[in-house]
Amino acid sequence: MRKLLALPAIALALAALPARAEEKQTPSEWTFSVTPYAWLMGATGSLTAKGQTVDVNAGIVDMFGKTDTLTALMANTEARHGKLAFGLDLIYTKMVATPAFATLRNPTPWLSFSANAGANVTSTMVVVEGSASYEIARPAPTTAIDALVGLRYWHVSTDIDLAFTATGSISTPFDIGLSRTGGFAVASSGSMDWADPILGFAVRHDLAPNHHLRLRGDVGGFGVGSQFTWQTFAGYAYDFSPGSTTWSAVLGYRALGINYSAGSGLDSRSVNLVLHGPVLGLTARF
Repeated sequence: MRKLLALPAIALALAALPARAEEKQTPSEWTFSVTPYAWLMGATGSLTAKGQTVDVNAGIVDMFGKTDTLTALMANTEARHGKLAFGLDLIYTKMVATPAFATLRNPTPWLSFSANAGANVTSTMVVVEGSASYEIARPAPTTAIDALVGLRYWHVSTDIDLAFTATGSISTPFDIGLSRTGGFAVASSGSMDWADPILGFAVRHDLAPNHHLRLRGDVGGFGVGSQFTWQTFAGYAYDFSPGSTTWSAVLGYRALGINYSAGSGLDSRSVNLVLHGPVLGLTARF
């Protein structure tokens, strides 16, 4: 049986810990950072395609202990000049959930989401986030507070494979907007694309020489794209410099939530998920 293809995996980078509170910069100097890291992710929430909703509940242990293949690709860059910083974050994930991790909500009598039938739900997600931040306060020499604004673009598609029985005619799946692939009626959301404005804050704090803490939170959507989106990140970094480049070992935790819906009735489609888990990474700053 196909288990769970998925969100967690080795990735290239969120805005993990790209900058220290005390940056050793001249007024004209730019610094850049890149963070390859692993996001050990779980997923909770629901996905809807063609009016068919599947509840998903897969923890970190489920993802790694019962997964045949992991699919994820992410990348982030940050450029900082004094108090000003620009960031670009790219995320690609693919999830395939079987009935072991997903449940069909309000099923049609002659449609089933069955492990015996080999049914599954496949969701592909691409997220591109651009942001700008500016240091607005320094309550202590080792602590800086940044305000940030940005835009988070989403591209999501969901396919739900449903086995149908003789109690429903062979044409019935088409009558409710489903297509047929082999022995399955397939509920496909098609491409869902939207962009969310985001607002947030970040705190950069130096605990001691070479020891740094970063906290970040943002909210967005506000009905412009999604109904609501949010993100939190907390991380610790330890600096070491074997050469001209400063490296930081990173340990943190990230959560990303989204609530988006469109259409109605048999054409309804939605994404209501919280993706969460620890991150382990290595930042290069130059």
